[in-house]
Amino acid sequence: MSTPTPNRPLWKRLLRPIYLRARSALGWFFDIFSPRKAINITLLNRLGVQPFRAIVSRSLQHERLLLRKISGRQLSAEAKQLHDNGYVVISNFLPPDVFRSVVHEYETFIGRMDDRPIDDTGAIKHYFQDCDWERDAPTIFKNLLNSECILATFAGADGTTPNLVRTGIRGSLWLDEKIEESKPAPGLYRDYSFHSDTFHSAYKAFLYLDDIEQHLAPFSYCSKSHRLDWERLKFEYRYSNGIRAKSPYADEQVLERLAGTDVVMCVPANTLVVVNTFGMHRRGLFGEIGDRRRAILIGARLTPFRFL
Repeated sequence: MSTPTPNRPLWKRLLRPIYLRARSALGWFFDIFSPRKAINITLLNRLGVQPFRAIVSRSLQHERLLLRKISGRQLSAEAKQLHDNGYVVISNFLPPDVFRSVVHEYETFIGRMDDRPIDDTGAIKHYFQDCDWERDAPTIFKNLLNSECILATFAGADGTTPNLVRTGIRGSLWLDEKIEESKPAPGLYRDYSFHSDTFHSAYKAFLYLDDIEQHLAPFSYCSKSHRLDWERLKFEYRYSNGIRAKSPYADEQVLERLAGTDVVMCVPANTLVVVNTFGMHRRGLFGEIGDRRRAILIGARLTPFRFL
């Protein structure tokens, strides 16, 4: 039995072949203005397409922030700090009774988590991310994925609206733990090295369910590394012309420039850490077998090439 053809208007049926041919012929153009981390076209990379994409996306972000300022909408204190420094730490984020309910709801998902392979440090990540959060985890949905504070912080730093952020919000539950000894010369998983997630502003918030001490692999962020300056543009050019990894690792020149700017997030339970993942960040190393860390991730990565 054949699949019925959608009942499209005549003008759409006439224009669709033209669009598809143009899309095929100008695929490189559509790739430039897409959220893809990098463009795998040597000539374009030699010409500097990656810095160009970073400049355009940041210019549009500044345009949105300017329109927001002109319209009289002020940034919250959290959004301003996120915009200025690339991160913000909010202690005692949830009321104690709500936090206990969130932890209880989190625990009900542990048996349903997927696993990443054990890395060379002996650590493993268990995670859960695919569900109808409003139906299956209403407390987490209400207080985190639909949190007015988180949505307003993301939106304020990006110059957009909470409703638009809400359309791109996603969540996942993380349980990281060390279950075996490190290999003698571990080849570190990329998350352990300073890296950037993409070429434009994107946001993540971590709610920690445990007190995070140095031996529990704390998250580190290089303060103000989310700023797009000449050195960062040169790094984007170097990365795009030597793509070897899913995300851009900080090379020696970047590490030398950022030395001493990293903030290690050793924080008490019920702390929310919000970061712009265009900036350089990494995860820490666990101390001993049995060390574990629980967290809930809320992320928002919106299409960078938009005016509003």
